[in-house]
Amino acid sequence: KTSETPSTAQSTHNPILRDLPRHIAFICDGNSRWAERNSLPKSMGHAAGADRVMNLLKALQSQSRWQQQQKQQRQRQQQQKQ
Repeated sequence: KTSETPSTAQSTHNPILRDLPRHIAFICDGNSRWAERNSLPKSMGHAAGADRVMNLLKALQSQSRWQQQQKQQRQRQQQQKQ
């Protein structure tokens, strides 16, 4: 028997969510090359890469909040039916 949190247990019923990884990694490669191609110092390439990662994390966090709100709305609707 595997231990599942309620959210992972529920996601196994949804075939789209079931196949998604629970963890991901980002390999930030190419920041120095990008800076060089744009005639910028390497530090600017690393700063630009960090900005991209932050934007991505904010978008993921926003999506997660939206999903939580949708879940809460479904739960309220189910409670009202009962």
